[in-house]
Amino acid sequence: MEQQINEKTYLNLSTQQMDKIKAIIENRIRISLDQEAIKEDISSVALELNMKSSKLNRLIHIIMKEQAKGGIINEETQLLDMAEAILNQGKTN
Repeated sequence: MEQQINEKTYLNLSTQQMDKIKAIIENRIRISLDQEAIKEDISSVALELNMKSSKLNRLIHIIMKEQAKGGIINEETQLLDMAEAILNQGKTN
């Protein structure tokens, strides 16, 4: 059974608690606007590079993961090499 929150619960919030909730809402709005701006930037740069936005987005994610963890580009290269080997093996049979 779903728990219902009555209006009295909201009336008991302190000013500090209300301010924290308002700050979260403001942050979510800002993040949403930032995400839209990033999408527009990706589309614009992808158009300049004559590539699909999805490919540029993937490239950006790979670079970000590489910067955060390291070894990601090597792992991706190994996977692509393996995929190429599998495909080439099928051609020789």
